Amino acid sequence: MESAHDESAFTHGADMTPGRTCTPPAELASTWPPPQDYSALPGLQLIYDFVSADEEATLVQQLDARPWAGKGIEPNPEMKRRHQHYGGVFSYRLRTLVGDMEALPDMMDFLTDRLLDQQIYDHCPNSVIVNEYDAGQGIMPHVDAPKLFGSAIVALSLLSDCIMTFQHCKSPQL
Repeated sequence: MESAHDESAFTHGADMTPGRTCTPPAELASTWPPPQDYSALPGLQLIYDFVSADEEATLVQQLDARPWAGKGIEPNPEMKRRHQHYGGVFSYRLRTLVGDMEALPDMMDFLTDRLLDQQIYDHCPNSVIVNEYDAGQGIMPHVDAPKLFGSAIVALSLLSDCIMTFQHCKSPQL
């Protein structure tokens, strides 16, 4: 799981290839996982195994039992990936929340409790967006909307590892 506070100065993209594992090159194997020096990204944290294998399996089963959108299905039928929105629905086309905000479903309670217990959030998160990526899909570089979602953004990868690339908007070399 990765979280970043106030990432408005950074764009990020990700490779979400299902089944992909973060296997380091042989020359880095002795230092894997990599050192966690994220000083260039204030607030960024990387937490391995934020959920257990049993929690992951249960959550995936609960998510799969719910309706998915995208791939021609409202809301956001233009999306080329399946997704679910909880708390509020974000319109990718309009770049804003649409409809009324609702409470997160009970299946998210253990995650929100853990985020609060570990002081990743100081209040209950207001929304969750679940994205399912096909092999080779990823996220184009973008800046999340802190005015809509708050200053803390959390990504939790299920069923496979995820490689995220962050780039400073004003200083791409960072």
